Amino acid sequence: MFYKASVHELSDYLVFSGRTLMSEEGLCVDWSGAGFELLCMAERLIISFGEYKAEQPCYVKVYIDGKPHSSYAISTGREKLLINLTSDFHKVSVFRITEGDSPLIIKGFEFYGSEIGVREQRRKNQLKLEFIGDSLTCGYGVLGSRHSEGFHTYEEDVTAGFSWLAAAELDADARYIAISGQGIVKNCNGETGTPIPLFYQWQTRSGKEPADTSWSPDIIIISAGTNDCSGGVSKEEFLIGAEKFTAQLRTIHPSADIVWDYGIAGDFYCDTLKSMVKKHSDNDSRIHYLKMPEMNRTTELGTNGHPNKRYSKRASEALIPLLRKIKDRRNDENN
Repeated sequence: MFYKASVHELSDYLVFSGRTLMSEEGLCVDWSGAGFELLCMAERLIISFGEYKAEQPCYVKVYIDGKPHSSYAISTGREKLLINLTSDFHKVSVFRITEGDSPLIIKGFEFYGSEIGVREQRRKNQLKLEFIGDSLTCGYGVLGSRHSEGFHTYEEDVTAGFSWLAAAELDADARYIAISGQGIVKNCNGETGTPIPLFYQWQTRSGKEPADTSWSPDIIIISAGTNDCSGGVSKEEFLIGAEKFTAQLRTIHPSADIVWDYGIAGDFYCDTLKSMVKKHSDNDSRIHYLKMPEMNRTTELGTNGHPNKRYSKRASEALIPLLRKIKDRRNDENN
């Protein structure tokens, strides 16, 4: 048997992850960690893409029934994902794991097998986490070595970063809104660039569509400041920016817990963020600060001063207890 369908025709059967956009071309997946889940039965599933234009490939990772299955590079969009499945229904999940300005367009599906089908699925009630930040959240450099130079997408994998690992441990529905090199006030070159409070308002990387904020996270985790420090932002200027962004997030998500974590690659703003959170916590108990363990630059260094997989695991273990504590408190409040 054979069945072919566009992403639009199967939209009722897809569970979307992260900020995505359904356009005439197909499903636009711009952000790291974004993608979809499909519950289907087939011996072979083929996924096709729209045209992809970028200097470097985009990488996607496939999960079968929640377990990593394979990774693919998309350089032109003419590539197709071939996924072999066994009998019965399986949950196929596809995530973009690298960042970039070019959207990845998912066009459609082909199903082959003696029995084929798709089923509707509902997302289970999960803890909702939203990670906001820069290359540390994107997982840039996590697959590379200290000897690598320049930006290469093959050295990036959001699913190997500490944010994804923490979300997976808590079985959370997570989103990752992050762009390498950007800061709260300035980018790593000391330029205004595209600051985090600005691109947080975007649905896609183009900035043409305002973000759909109807998806409301339980906990927002902000990992930012490293690029501001590199860009020469003073503590006073960073404090003003952090205050404004905290207020921005609180307006959009009034009931969310907000966690500022910092310290992976330096401690310049540690006291700044700690004092800011303490001041706000007097009136807002849902704002938190977490000093992250600084990476060991001998054993935990990846590309261009970024952490590797070894550090990602250690950092996730530092973050998980706080997230679990907040989750338990929120559950008690709801009950």
